[in-house]
Amino acid sequence: MTRFTGYVGKRLPTDVIKKLEELRSKEKDELSLAKVVYDSMFENQKQADLLD
Repeated sequence: MTRFTGYVGKRLPTDVIKKLEELRSKEKDELSLAKVVYDSMFENQKQADLLD
């Protein structure tokens, strides 16, 4: 249960990730703050996966 709680506490559901990817792709300006935030979220998610 501890491992499960730790996992769900740092992992976004697949449908949420897909929606974030969709929203990021709609941003036109490559240097927009929104794209930077999306990229940061994706990188954080990748790093969280490495903790397991």
